Amino acid sequence: MAHTALALVFVWSRTFEQLTEAFILGMWPFLALAVAGVIVLRLTRPGLSRPYRTPGYPVVPIVFIAGTLWVVGSALVARPLTTLAGVAFTLLGIPVYQVWKKAVRR
Repeated sequence: MAHTALALVFVWSRTFEQLTEAFILGMWPFLALAVAGVIVLRLTRPGLSRPYRTPGYPVVPIVFIAGTLWVVGSALVARPLTTLAGVAFTLLGIPVYQVWKKAVRR
């Protein structure tokens, strides 16, 4: 319900370009973290079965992470206020997660 209300607020208050920019910049850091997770898992748990092999490992994941840093860094230089606002909005998820975690424990 809250997700739907937030989505409606964004759709009503932003242009299509602003929405796509926010979505892209909101997704890229998480994609980079997922790829970094592949590297971390390979280093910390080498004995796990690997049903899928990453082509070009470790070069391809490192290049992807570097490219992601470039995209986010470029957005930060080109549009610092909107990029920082998006980062701040994403970081608001941390206290929300902490509250949710405490509520689930009870």
